[in-house]
Amino acid sequence: MKESLDYIYKTQKELSIFNGITALLGWDQLTYMPKKGFAERSDQLSLISRLSHELVISDTLWNYLKILTKQNNFSKLTKTDQIVVKRFKKDVEKARKIPTDFIKEMAKTTCIAYEA
Repeated sequence: MKESLDYIYKTQKELSIFNGITALLGWDQLTYMPKKGFAERSDQLSLISRLSHELVISDTLWNYLKILTKQNNFSKLTKTDQIVVKRFKKDVEKARKIPTDFIKEMAKTTCIAYEA
């Protein structure tokens, strides 16, 4: 159970880092990025979005969440861990319904749309 919980927190940290990178790229895009940088920036944002989504929908993460949410395991978690696991599982369930190609293309298209 400790391994599962450690993996959950490690994954959340990685996702937070991906979100920080995405925010920084987006800020640069809206402020100082040269006009001709949009094509490359859209590729960068598309890649980060794909990697982030693949991490969220991974079977490894899903299996650890299922282990932690089994009643006998869930009840042994601290209140804080219970909240984290419950919320994260809900987010992962939603994300698993969205194809990775859609996430990738959405990020790319949104970036290109800012140029227009």
